Amino acid sequence: MRSRRSKENKVIKPNKMPKMYKHALLFTSMFIAGVSVQCSASDETPYCGDGIVNDQTELCDGNAFQGEATCRYHGYVRGVLNCDDSCRINFSACESDTNAVCGNGVIEIGEECDIEPAPGLDCERLGLGEGEITCSSSCTLDTSKCTDHGECGDGQCSAIESCAVCPQDCGACPSDCGDLQCDAGENCETCPGDCGACPPGCGDGQCSPPEETCNVCPQDCSACPPECGDGQCNGTETCNSCPGDCGICDPFCGDDTCNGTETCDSCEQDCGSCGPACGDNSCNGNETCNSCEQDCGPCAPFCGDNACNGNETCNSCEQDCGECPCQAANYWSPTSDSQTDPTGQQADQTINVSIEVEVRQSGEGLEVRVCKPGDTFMENVAFHIYDDISNNGFIEIPNLGTANSQCSAWVGLSNDTGYLEGEQFSGVWQMISPAWVKGDWNWPADNCTSNGDPWGTCWSGSNITMTRTCKGL
Repeated sequence: MRSRRSKENKVIKPNKMPKMYKHALLFTSMFIAGVSVQCSASDETPYCGDGIVNDQTELCDGNAFQGEATCRYHGYVRGVLNCDDSCRINFSACESDTNAVCGNGVIEIGEECDIEPAPGLDCERLGLGEGEITCSSSCTLDTSKCTDHGECGDGQCSAIESCAVCPQDCGACPSDCGDLQCDAGENCETCPGDCGACPPGCGDGQCSPPEETCNVCPQDCSACPPECGDGQCNGTETCNSCPGDCGICDPFCGDDTCNGTETCDSCEQDCGSCGPACGDNSCNGNETCNSCEQDCGPCAPFCGDNACNGNETCNSCEQDCGECPCQAANYWSPTSDSQTDPTGQQADQTINVSIEVEVRQSGEGLEVRVCKPGDTFMENVAFHIYDDISNNGFIEIPNLGTANSQCSAWVGLSNDTGYLEGEQFSGVWQMISPAWVKGDWNWPADNCTSNGDPWGTCWSGSNITMTRTCKGL
């Protein structure tokens, strides 16, 4: 009986249905379509693909359907009804105006059940033994309580299984060209009715564009006419019109390109007129005294001509005149040195008072001072220093101003600028405090040697060493 739609219950367009329904879709689809399930005997065992609808397990078979073979018969608005290879109706090409609503109590297209299974549907009706069938929350049948689930692969060909949907249980379907099944051994050439027409192929005598063209299949589509880019220099093609096929033209005078062996002399048309040349008695163009002395004359002296001449010096042109004598900022190494005598010598005893003598660089020369580390002098002192190697730099200061100071002023040494590079200053010194008692000591002398019973205190030292490293300009 043909199903009808009402305002309260509109039939919907289902999703694409699976290839194997097992037990669920068989009864539900028949229920919606108003088809009764009846068993009948037959002399031959029916199978899916024989073109005959088996009312017990099939809703369709090939182009045969239970009921009218239209979408409208099943409650849709429009579309084409199809039968899949498991003999189930495929509604994917049918269209409806609404969507199924799971949970509204109405079994709609795409649903196996809704809250409850269809009336009269039980395990025995589906050939699944005894038990109760329930409806899941997703509107699919739950057959877990049936004693025989009838699963494909259980070795039993149940009522809802066939050779098409479960060959492992029901055996393979017989092969027959014309049964709308493209079985093993059939192909598009031996059985186009079941397997469809063969796709076009090169060599079949038919030029089938766009797959086949004169380039990919000349035996079907004939040879292509000559064209630039086909890899053949033919027809009216030349090296000028189609260098890709015919190659690049050989250079020639008049092709607007100065190439090959062409020069301004041999082909002024392409290479232009010749410019200035060395030897034409005119210094022009890119000619210089270096590149063409014949036209431009000898070059004037310049820095970099490998000759130190004109106004060039080591300062203005080291490249030609060489490196200037030492121009270092420091003329001595180290730039300063000092020596400390920690005890002073008196007539009959020593005192633990340190005196430090410092010598440092001063321009090209040297200068000296005396200090009393951590304390101040009470009076002026007598002081002298000299170089015990060359006796250069000798100074004698009978009365050096040190009273109430920690250090004296810096005093320049004599003849200290006469040292050459590599020469060494080796200072020896002596200091007597206070200055007015220097006559009681062997002045100036080393080691604070006394005359009789001297007054005051004497300090002495040596090994203040500095080397002249740069003579200067």
